[in-house]
Amino acid sequence: MLRCVLFDLDGTLLPMAFDDFFGAYFKHIGRWMSSVIDPKALVDAIWASAVKVQKNDDAAALNIDVFYAEFKRLTGLDEAMFRAMFKDYYVNSFSELGNGAPQEPLAIKSVEMLKARGVDLVVATNPLFPQNAIEMRIRWAGLNPDDFALVTHGENMSSAKPNLRYYQEILDKTGHTASECVMVGNDTGEDLVAAKLGMEVFWATPHGICKGEKPTCPQGDYQEMYDYLDRLTR
Repeated sequence: MLRCVLFDLDGTLLPMAFDDFFGAYFKHIGRWMSSVIDPKALVDAIWASAVKVQKNDDAAALNIDVFYAEFKRLTGLDEAMFRAMFKDYYVNSFSELGNGAPQEPLAIKSVEMLKARGVDLVVATNPLFPQNAIEMRIRWAGLNPDDFALVTHGENMSSAKPNLRYYQEILDKTGHTASECVMVGNDTGEDLVAAKLGMEVFWATPHGICKGEKPTCPQGDYQEMYDYLDRLTR
């Protein structure tokens, strides 16, 4: 019985191309922190720190702390200073990136339908950003963070995609078994890996990312996604 649906955010609930968003993000935060670090050096440090988070295998270490520890090691900047700058950026400037962000009506409709039927909902986005930034991006998609039983972010997770431990963490936090869940996402490498734990998976293809063999699981556009979830929860 389906009791929980996990939705990826980028390219799924939020129909924004990965490269477009991160291109704008790096330019934006590069200007914000240019007084303390060269923008290119900042981008390199952020990428490398994010990779460190993706490789984190310490269940006791939150992603945000792993990120900042690696960022400090790479840049040599004072940690208290750059933590304050990052916090200031996400609170006071990050929202500017959402101006004109696209929304997908059928994604919104899917969430509304599942919520009305009592299905638990999870935003299973790669937890590399702090909580307020992830919740802001959910609102860009035309959704409310409060509609979700769990939103994964850097301050409540100690693993990241495509590590299977990320999906196990979600199961542990929600109290569901894998057989009760469906993972919906656009990246075959990061999202569909949840099938290895026993979850059903759906590949959202409009912004699909597939670097290997095309999957044979249920898949399709937003209407097909809606219809698939509708059938499972009737």
